[in-house]
Amino acid sequence: MKKVKVLVACGSGIATSSYAEAAVKDIAKNAGVPIDISKSTIQESEAKSNAFDVILFTSSNWNNFIHEENIKCPALSVASLITGFEEDETKEQLTTLLKQLSSED
Repeated sequence: MKKVKVLVACGSGIATSSYAEAAVKDIAKNAGVPIDISKSTIQESEAKSNAFDVILFTSSNWNNFIHEENIKCPALSVASLITGFEEDETKEQLTTLLKQLSSED
């Protein structure tokens, strides 16, 4: 099983990404998927996308700040992990994505 490289991005690269980071670690652990997780700002994520398997944004409208077509890996909003609104759906999506990415060569 491959270790999945995860980037969590928020406006400042500190606040909500730290909160989301803890939730993502729990989700990955429960899914049995090893991850290597880092944080950044939304603006930096575009340039950093080559180095990661997935980018998780704490904003639901992250694509208003960067060019989505320049992201070189899967991207997903995890805003619900912060707000709690539709959190279960996001956890399911993220679990599926992490399992898929960990099984790729």
